[in-house]
Amino acid sequence: MKSLRTKAADAIALPWEDIYDDHSTWLGVTAAKNPADAWLYQEIIYKVQPNFILETGSFKGGGALFLASMLDICGIDGNVYSIEIKPEGRLPHHPKITWVTGDSADPRIVQLVTVAARGKLGLVFLDSAHNAPHVLAEIRSYWSIVGKGSYLIVEDTWHEVGNGGPYDAVEVFLKENHNFEIDQSMHRYLTTNNPNGFLKRK
Repeated sequence: MKSLRTKAADAIALPWEDIYDDHSTWLGVTAAKNPADAWLYQEIIYKVQPNFILETGSFKGGGALFLASMLDICGIDGNVYSIEIKPEGRLPHHPKITWVTGDSADPRIVQLVTVAARGKLGLVFLDSAHNAPHVLAEIRSYWSIVGKGSYLIVEDTWHEVGNGGPYDAVEVFLKENHNFEIDQSMHRYLTTNNPNGFLKRK
């Protein structure tokens, strides 16, 4: 895993769940995001102008609320679809968010999302089960909705590197699909939960 041994990768070798899961909020709702990553997300949304955003792993809803808020701030007429197999309590209301309950790799949900994204410029965030088989199934299911110049972001790629974590799925995907490349510029803040997880569509 020498490819991950950068200053950014060293900086993320911390118990992020303890730091962010219950203490990082957006508009009062738990978001569980690294603030440096959230800053990058708003940069991407402003630059790419996606009108369809997919998030897998809603958790308590703050992440999706943040993404919807960015669409509002940027004046983008778009939607956020957020998928969670078991929602954590009452999720926040926002007119741009559609909450989907179920397994993000379930073919029925994949079809629902694919139909909703048809004809739109997609941006994808994968943050549900952090094991390689599930993440790879998600990537293979949703990469096609990502527009050219947009991103498929695999979160928590620091987790279980070489032992069946999300980054292992990224490696497999990049070998079989040459439409994407790792955007190394997304490591410039020296802290990220997603080292080599920012995949930009060529």
